Amino acid sequence: MITIFSNTLIAGIFLSLIFGIVSIFVILRKLSFLGVGISHSAFAGVALALLLGTNIMLTTAILCILVAFLIGKTTNMGKIDYDNSIGLFFSFTMALGAVFIYLKKDYNFDLMSYMFGSVLSLTINDIYVIVVTSILSLSLLYLFFKEFIFIAFDEEVAKISRINVSFYDSILLLIISVIIVVSIKLIGIILVSALLILPGTFAFLFCNDYKKAFFISVFYSFFIYFVGFLISWYLDMPTGSTIVCFGGIVYFVCLGLFKK
Repeated sequence: MITIFSNTLIAGIFLSLIFGIVSIFVILRKLSFLGVGISHSAFAGVALALLLGTNIMLTTAILCILVAFLIGKTTNMGKIDYDNSIGLFFSFTMALGAVFIYLKKDYNFDLMSYMFGSVLSLTINDIYVIVVTSILSLSLLYLFFKEFIFIAFDEEVAKISRINVSFYDSILLLIISVIIVVSIKLIGIILVSALLILPGTFAFLFCNDYKKAFFISVFYSFFIYFVGFLISWYLDMPTGSTIVCFGGIVYFVCLGLFKK
């Protein structure tokens, strides 16, 4: 039990940091629905891995990255906007996952732990993957921070300034896809998209300065994760659901108090 507790806390430190930062870019770029689309495509990835007998995390990562790339590609081609593209892949991948599950009729696997998260499913290898993935994602965000911010505030001017918007969008989509995949064991496919939306939305309740918003977003992300985790631990409740519910309560309370 001590190992499970410590593993979950370690995972939380890194996931809270990366979600807190990425959430600001998601809100600024109005990509909230994108997290929903990619996270739900993970269902098809898990189902495909069960069908083929391959590594679940690797298979899911490949499929989510592919879906994120296709969403970005179809949008950049100008044939369809982000919302419609995401909605299309959202429904298609969920249906595809259902077909894969049907084809694998004799599977012996706790699919619900992937749908809603479970601390008991975390292994030491999962912790290593979360830590390494978070460090690499943070490194990319730091390396291209100025470009991400420029594009987030004025995409058209960025294009005129000869910034390769498509390239940086692909990097951001890659980061979002990977952090979703590595966190679904803990938070769950259904709920993980909330962690891409809540921190940034909460931060902009209090300020319009993106620099301050990053700090507030990361603090909020840490706060709801650790308090939500402790509540779930002591009351024996689902961790992912508790974190998201607590985060939602904190957001709506603050919305009512400070935005009257």
